[in-house]
Amino acid sequence: MDWIALPDAAVRQSIDSATVFAEFQRVQGEARSVAGGMYFKRQGPYEYLVRTSPDNRQQRIGPRTAELLGPAGLRELSPISLKGIEQPIRPWEVLWEGPD
Repeated sequence: MDWIALPDAAVRQSIDSATVFAEFQRVQGEARSVAGGMYFKRQGPYEYLVRTSPDNRQQRIGPRTAELLGPAGLRELSPISLKGIEQPIRPWEVLWEGPD
């Protein structure tokens, strides 16, 4: 068989492009798992966090709570003390957004 010798730069470029393309395919697969969006949906007196996917499916994550809102949706109230507990309790208030 006859082989055509490639310059070192061409061999390096071929290896680099194959590596980059394989990584692109891997990351594209990972990105599909987080594609979509999230929003709060009001149903009667409750609000739920809903996750949407690109094919328009919806999955209810759970009710609107302090754990879902994170620190930006909370306001620390002044400490209180309870009988039998030595340390003061630091309560938090969930800042709810009114209906649109």
